[in-house]
Amino acid sequence: MVESVLGHVSSGFTPSKIFNSFGKTDSKLRDISLPKMIQKMSDVPKSSACFMNAVAAPMAWEAVTDMDPEEDMEINDYETLLSTSKTVLMEKCLSGRLNLPKTIKRKYLKSLMNMLNDVYKQSSEEQRDEVMTWYKEQIKQTAFNCSSDPTSDSVTCNKSLEWLTGPALTMLGPYLSELSQNDVDFAPLKEFCDFFKSDEFKPVIDKISKMKPRLARQLLKKIEDCFGSKKDMVTYLDRLGPILSLDPKLKKKLMDIAIQNVNKTNAYETFRRLGSGAKFLRKKMDKLMRFLNKDDLKNLMNDSSIDLTRKQKRVMVKKYLDDKKCGKLSRDDLEALTEVADQLPKCYYKHMDSADLKPELLKKMTKKLKKSQGVAMLKVVVGMARGPLLQGVTCQMIEAVANSEAEEMSQSLADSPEWLSNGQARCAALKLFATLESQRADYFKTITVEELNKISSVFFIHLPPGKVEDLPDSVCPVFLDKMEMANLSSLPLNSGSRAALTSRALNCLGPELSNLTTENMSKLGPLLCEVSPSNLRLLSQDVLRTSLRAMVLCDHIPASHREDLAQLINELFGKPSSWSADSVEELGPLLVLYENNTYSLTEETGMKDAVSDLIQRMKNPPEFLKKTLFELTLSDTLSDTLSDTLSDTLSDTLSDTSRPAARRKRDFYKTTFCSSLASDNSNGNSNKPVGSSNTTNTTNTTNTTDITAELIQDLGLQNVYWSPQQLQSINMSVFEETVEVLGSVTNYSPKQLAELRTKAKQTFGSPESMNETSVEELGCIAQGFRDDELKMMAFSLSSLADIAKCGWTSSQIAAVWMGVSSHNNLTAPTLEASDMVDLSGFMCGLSAEEIKQLNASAFTEAVASMDGLMCSLKNLTVAAFGSPDTWTGAQVSDLGTFIASLDAAEFASLDVSVFQHISKDSITLIPPKNFAALSLDKIAALGTDNAARLTASQKAAMTTEQLAALAKAIEGAREQPMPSPNSAPPLVTQGVAVALLGLALLWF
Repeated sequence: MVESVLGHVSSGFTPSKIFNSFGKTDSKLRDISLPKMIQKMSDVPKSSACFMNAVAAPMAWEAVTDMDPEEDMEINDYETLLSTSKTVLMEKCLSGRLNLPKTIKRKYLKSLMNMLNDVYKQSSEEQRDEVMTWYKEQIKQTAFNCSSDPTSDSVTCNKSLEWLTGPALTMLGPYLSELSQNDVDFAPLKEFCDFFKSDEFKPVIDKISKMKPRLARQLLKKIEDCFGSKKDMVTYLDRLGPILSLDPKLKKKLMDIAIQNVNKTNAYETFRRLGSGAKFLRKKMDKLMRFLNKDDLKNLMNDSSIDLTRKQKRVMVKKYLDDKKCGKLSRDDLEALTEVADQLPKCYYKHMDSADLKPELLKKMTKKLKKSQGVAMLKVVVGMARGPLLQGVTCQMIEAVANSEAEEMSQSLADSPEWLSNGQARCAALKLFATLESQRADYFKTITVEELNKISSVFFIHLPPGKVEDLPDSVCPVFLDKMEMANLSSLPLNSGSRAALTSRALNCLGPELSNLTTENMSKLGPLLCEVSPSNLRLLSQDVLRTSLRAMVLCDHIPASHREDLAQLINELFGKPSSWSADSVEELGPLLVLYENNTYSLTEETGMKDAVSDLIQRMKNPPEFLKKTLFELTLSDTLSDTLSDTLSDTLSDTLSDTSRPAARRKRDFYKTTFCSSLASDNSNGNSNKPVGSSNTTNTTNTTNTTDITAELIQDLGLQNVYWSPQQLQSINMSVFEETVEVLGSVTNYSPKQLAELRTKAKQTFGSPESMNETSVEELGCIAQGFRDDELKMMAFSLSSLADIAKCGWTSSQIAAVWMGVSSHNNLTAPTLEASDMVDLSGFMCGLSAEEIKQLNASAFTEAVASMDGLMCSLKNLTVAAFGSPDTWTGAQVSDLGTFIASLDAAEFASLDVSVFQHISKDSITLIPPKNFAALSLDKIAALGTDNAARLTASQKAAMTTEQLAALAKAIEGAREQPMPSPNSAPPLVTQGVAVALLGLALLWF
């Protein structure tokens, strides 16, 4: 029969006929035949095997999940089914429940868990929860013959059952990070310790990129119980990485023990054993480095399990190169330095030999490069077309592709979505749609399942609203599959297509929202974030709860939905002031909905970790959450480090039973740590953290408890909330150890910077005596120095990119340029393209006379990679690129914020085709009178994204007609006419266009 099925495949039978070929109605026959058929697939031609996989994979998964508990399949056959069905999960074909077997034989459990571990990254949060719930139940059934399922006929498990045994831990794999805090308590200590010390633990922990802080702390506590002393624990330091960072005190103790007896013999192994904890070495790094040879450095720099800071990488590179400033690197050296390419001095890139740069090596290196390094390297590799070294494609290039190549082009671009800009995605989509409609006028009204399948979701989301509404019901399943996996980031937030896609998706799911299931709603994918609260209220309570939990993954929720959505959350989950730490972990991202409201988070155990984890997960955490974390971190520290001298004060405060205990503790924290926060209001840091009380502080006891290095490292960017008085109290040795952390904060107030400047001079000496390393470590603290001091400081070119974001004044920028030029022997006429890229915003520090001396050719080469220029270099720009009325779209894109330096007449002289290429950062910098000088067609040509960025003052300068044109540009995605499919003649020959576009997509 197997041979018969294979014959049917080769002869082109449909899936339904194949199903029937081996008795789909007879599950046992299917389960016996299917593994054998899969095993023989190697004999089928590749063209048929691909089709076979598409059919066999879902059937194999069905066979696994529907298997009769009494059936006794050979383990090899079972693993064949698992291997084949993995495709279903790897490709995310199952978006809802996995429907795992209710019971499973013990001999199959490990094999199934191994497969689920392999697809862990591809699984949704809901699926991971399903796996964990299922796994706990299977362990209890197979190992203890009991059940926690009230519907089961088995004996009910004892609530204290230690079910998390050694074998159970071993099978968990990355699902170790999905355990609850309480689960750890059900692991027998000896078996847990054996697992931790075994070879199975490290591969598991190395693959875990994120773990809930409360779980990590519980695991760490359990691990500590495995050892009689900290010295014994150091032997296993390499496997503590992601969880060790949560306990600064223990981390410091273990680091001290680890390097206490380091020597030439054990230095490499000591460093390697630190693993992801290596970044915590800080000053102790020097002791280890003395004993490392070149081979040691090569191995360490390329060991992905070792987490190094930027400074550590730089120190290693410097030692590897024997402190040489420049020169040619051998192919071996290039390979050794690939993973730390961003710390390689720029001049080395100029001396590279293209013959040594193999394609794979070049691809790896370019992922690590800074822009200036890429510019320096570009001339070496020109023509090789590898890595993100070339400019992106323009809309003109896309429109110029022949109609016959449009579909192939779109497929080529869709294969590299990470390199596509929003504008490129939209231009490619419109070109594709126009080409398709040239084949059939009502293409989208009559589109078939097969035709819709061919359109990548990268482009499909840009389909105009009217055409979305016209889609036939017959394509709903494919439409929903595309929406479930879509990435909406390239679709403007105000695009009408968002609402149209959401409405069509809901219609596809069914006419009655109250009948929808959780699985139905999961089909919406990111469109769930666009569903209005009024529609959400129509869902059943269970589905609504699950949907709101799923919305924590939303990158954007429409502003018009937020107030009503917050009210809905209050009704179902309570107000945030009543949330537990578990609730914050589960619903935390939705706190952004409450930004304009005042509330307090409780101070229960674990809340600090929950908020910390939340901030790390968010792309742009709001200010009020960061202040809350600062407050909770200090409160936690206070609980751990109360000194004897404060015991009486604490006793008096806590004995006042007129207030709840948590509030008494909070108020005590206020009086001891935060009394001086209100004294500094120059940068907005005086606002009380969310949840702060109105307690009036009568004493200033800021210095009663030391600010430790561990606390500063724990706070990270939240160090911005220290008052000037508190910063003044930092011990010099602590400041020296943590200066990089403090220097990474970009928004200190002038008063804070003044204290940090004093601290820096006490630690490193006068500005003129500071070496390059010390100046680089200062980071944004350098802002606190006077202009005359900045001129004397040893700024390296490579450090400027890191401090560019600090918010310098014009006079400081000029002073930094003088310091850089003096320290690096630079003059305006000798600046090369890569130097200009390094300088970027600090180019504004050059005098008018120096700007005249710049090399126009070098400027032309550098301008596309220069960031943050907020000054006018118009004369140089015109000298390099010619009159503005001749500029192309590519040149306008390259010029970035330079466009803002044009006057109204020059701006209005730009060709209509280039306005869509004006960079998003330029729009708000362009004077209002410039927009007022534009014709209606040029305003409309701004495009959806740029038009939406105009400020109120820019709009105020425009006429009624201009505002109408602007509105048309903003609404362009709604019913914008498709470009004529023949509007641009083919400029390139058949096949070449697609290849060139693919290469050009590799954006620098």
